[in-house]
Amino acid sequence: RVALEKFVLDSEALSGLEARFNGFNIFEAIGHVHAEIRHSNFLGFLMDPQGNHHLGDIFLKRFIQKVLENVPSPRPIDLVKLSISDLGGTLILREHKNIDVLAINDHENIAIVIENKINSSEHSNQLQRYRETMDKSYPSHRKLFVYLTPNGDSPTDEFFEPVSYETIVGLIDEVLITNVGSLSTEVKYSLEQYVDILRRHIVSDPELTQLARAIYQKHKQALDFIFEQKIDTQYEVNSLLNDIIVSTENASLVRSSKGYVRFIPNEWNSLKAFNLCPDNEWLKTGNSLVFEIRSDPAFTKLTLMMGPTNQEQIRVDVHGFCQSRGDIFSTRARIAPQYMSLYTLSLLSQEQMENDSLEEIEMSLKSRLERFFDSDFLTIRDALTKEFEDWDNLQ
Repeated sequence: RVALEKFVLDSEALSGLEARFNGFNIFEAIGHVHAEIRHSNFLGFLMDPQGNHHLGDIFLKRFIQKVLENVPSPRPIDLVKLSISDLGGTLILREHKNIDVLAINDHENIAIVIENKINSSEHSNQLQRYRETMDKSYPSHRKLFVYLTPNGDSPTDEFFEPVSYETIVGLIDEVLITNVGSLSTEVKYSLEQYVDILRRHIVSDPELTQLARAIYQKHKQALDFIFEQKIDTQYEVNSLLNDIIVSTENASLVRSSKGYVRFIPNEWNSLKAFNLCPDNEWLKTGNSLVFEIRSDPAFTKLTLMMGPTNQEQIRVDVHGFCQSRGDIFSTRARIAPQYMSLYTLSLLSQEQMENDSLEEIEMSLKSRLERFFDSDFLTIRDALTKEFEDWDNLQ
């Protein structure tokens, strides 16, 4: 308690840090801090020579130049020729062929590919696929491939150049200084706000880091205690899910843990066809067909899952029935040997998990699950119950 009191009373140490974080920021207000799509949208806006920022091709050209500085010769785009080129006719595309930001200038024969990652990493050889797509679609263009991350992470594809968001901060600062007389009040404010949000949440700010470390060293005991009391969003989400299922009259909770909540329609408790899992496997309850809500920091989704069974025929029959009812179910062509997903519904996105308050998350979950229990749950329950209620007698 004494440590907490000293921490609370140390207003001088905290005021500097609070001043940096308490100021209003429009990007924070609308929840766009960690949303890759929003960052890509804003970068695309800055790079568009036709954008109403009235910067022309200034930001685009400086961005290309900055990336090329770290590219060994022979560079895909000549720096000298670039400096005298007019990039005013450049077309900026978003999510074209799944590429985050694509800049195409047919007159100068230039193509700039930007893969933007904030809180995720590349997957499924996507960089190589983008490069191959560009080689087919724009075979004669000189191409520059950019992998943009908060810390300039190394890409898996050697043709992509790593660029950090510190480069973006530096370029915007440069634009604000060199174009101070020509920027409108609105554009200047937007650029300042964007740089502010990058410094707060995306890139490392040495001044903030030093100040935070000094406060931590001075109040380590109090801060360690506070950190231990931090709200665990995943735990709170699972507790809420558990409460919703328990309070739903036509559903029975099967098993609940931090990462999963599993339940079934009441009717399936006595349906032998859906209780064929060996007691020492999977859920250890005998249930072989359950609704499963999985929650982790990246997403929360609901799945109708078939687990291990001691009779292979029921897997074949359930899979075949679900494939015949594509209007309700979504199944793969192959019968999985152990775990088989038959239906999926997204409940919360990664952006919601990261940025929404607990109150907003609770409202979203209740709304989505209420619609599910009023519609798809009943349809799935009735269809499967009718089809398999006499399955055991027919074997």
